Amino acid sequence: MPTFLTQLARIDTDRAVALAREELGERGSWPSPVRLEGLGLCVLNAVFSTGNQSDAVVRVLGRYCARRDEQGADPKRDGPDELIAEIERCGGPDEFADELDNHWRAWQSKAAPYKTTVILGAAQLLKGSDVQTSDDLKLAMASADEHNRLKSGWLALPGQRSGLTWRYFLMNSGMPGIKADRMITRWVSRAVGRTVKPTEAEAILLAAAERLSVDANHLDHAVWAVQRGRR
Repeated sequence: MPTFLTQLARIDTDRAVALAREELGERGSWPSPVRLEGLGLCVLNAVFSTGNQSDAVVRVLGRYCARRDEQGADPKRDGPDELIAEIERCGGPDEFADELDNHWRAWQSKAAPYKTTVILGAAQLLKGSDVQTSDDLKLAMASADEHNRLKSGWLALPGQRSGLTWRYFLMNSGMPGIKADRMITRWVSRAVGRTVKPTEAEAILLAAAERLSVDANHLDHAVWAVQRGRR
């Protein structure tokens, strides 16, 4: 990396660290990041969360959990197999959307498939790699070939090319990362004094987390909460 770019990256990190110390308060007061036990809910939360308000996502996940509770199941432990079975029980992804009373699209077009179609594809992708639990996922991610296969398969799903939901899925399962959505990107842009792209925001906040000696997921969620409060 050229010297001037290295210096710019260092300055950006310094500014992000300074704003974090100013706005986030004592580390013990930071809100806890999302951590879900079952990969079924990890998939649902990751796909539904992008472009939608968190309160609305919580309500949709609540409807899913209520359906599974009625069946005598434990939705918090659902893996890809259980999620696929529930979608099939409804009659398919469109009918699953009806049952959840949610018809969010994979992108902003009436021609786009419902996000439930993406969710089914993601669950089938994981099932195809025998990934049913967080431990299975960690083992798969330790293999470069399997990591690349899962990531490329996820990014090939309808409307998922940016990789945002892939990163958030991994974070939901407990892996470190930054979900550079609108809130995160706006906060980092404020910190550095210019508009940054999501990839820049991710890199800057990861560097800031390392500088602050904090978990990236924890910093991500604290920043997101502060920025959300500024709307």
